Amino acid sequence: MIKLKMKKVKAFLHIFLNSLILNSSYYQKILNTRFFFSLKYFISLIILLSLILIFNLLNKYSPIKTTHWLNQINKIIDQFPSDLSISINNGSLIKSYNRPYFIWVKDEKNRLRLLLVIDESAYSEKINQYQSIALLTKTDLFIRQNSQIKKIPLISFENITFNKESMKILKEKISFINKIFYPLYFSIFILAAILITLLSLIVNIIYTFLASVIVFVLLKLKSKKQYHLKKIFQISLHASTLPLLIYYFTFNFPLLKQLIKTNFNIKVIPFPLVFILLLAIFIFTGAYKAYYKNHHQNHSTNHHKKIHHH
Repeated sequence: MIKLKMKKVKAFLHIFLNSLILNSSYYQKILNTRFFFSLKYFISLIILLSLILIFNLLNKYSPIKTTHWLNQINKIIDQFPSDLSISINNGSLIKSYNRPYFIWVKDEKNRLRLLLVIDESAYSEKINQYQSIALLTKTDLFIRQNSQIKKIPLISFENITFNKESMKILKEKISFINKIFYPLYFSIFILAAILITLLSLIVNIIYTFLASVIVFVLLKLKSKKQYHLKKIFQISLHASTLPLLIYYFTFNFPLLKQLIKTNFNIKVIPFPLVFILLLAIFIFTGAYKAYYKNHHQNHSTNHHKKIHHH
């Protein structure tokens, strides 16, 4: 049983490495390989990459971290003054206090952090003075994300009021969640894992097929050689290895994306276009290597046959 599993792992690694480096002789073999073989590899790759993403999410939103923040919300509710009322009405903030209100929390490392400042008279730059994670002003909510400040107009929220009474209702809901926390957490996690993998598979197959169609059209325009869309699509299931790795690791490590944006001042192009373009480049390279080498080998074989015949 272990030997069989190790054999499957070795086989997957062999396909993965040859697909990753766009090995010419390997891509030539794909032309004579069953479509299901390549589809099975692509599904295995998506499952593997989805598992990395899921474990990354599990680490980021672990049960310990989640319960910690639920307890912090409970503390905020307990400390909420009985004479304080905060309302959002038609995109405008109304507060019973005529002074700023500060909400402090302790992070996972027990460090005291300023989570939110509610200050009607404040402007966006005040978030840096307060050094808070969020700032609620008369008309907007500002949230600090890495080095950027995101603005959310209050008009996008429904009319809502926060006071001691409404906070009690919220505390009851949190108390109920705490009672069934672990079954609820792992049920959501398993469901999310299944959905992430399925959606990832569907979306990536669509993107890969679209990129394959682009490559097929380009190849048909340029050459009189016989290209088949099914084979180009089969090649794409291997050639997409590196673009998928780039996408998944950028998604798993947002710091990498942030560095690219800040250091090179690159304007963000919509993701599907970038990904399809990247896929098309790799599929074109894979198809060229497979068909070009195959064509030259056939041409060489026919040439030798002619010489031998003469």
